[in-house]
Amino acid sequence: MLFLLANRVGETVLAVKLVFVVVEAVGIGALLLILRTAGEPREHILLYVWHPLPIWEIAGRGISTPQLLRLLC
Repeated sequence: MLFLLANRVGETVLAVKLVFVVVEAVGIGALLLILRTAGEPREHILLYVWHPLPIWEIAGRGISTPQLLRLLC
């Protein structure tokens, strides 16, 4: 499904990586919503957002495993 969406954006590797980064941003937004609902400070997400591994793996390499895990949860 994500690859079909990426194909609609463009038929390049950059388009796939862009779609993956957008999905990651949506996931971060969902985590912020969960933190707000639970009454926790939103600063708890900073450790995840500032960590460079998601950027390297998703935007750099175009690894699709994190997106697949989001769909399963």
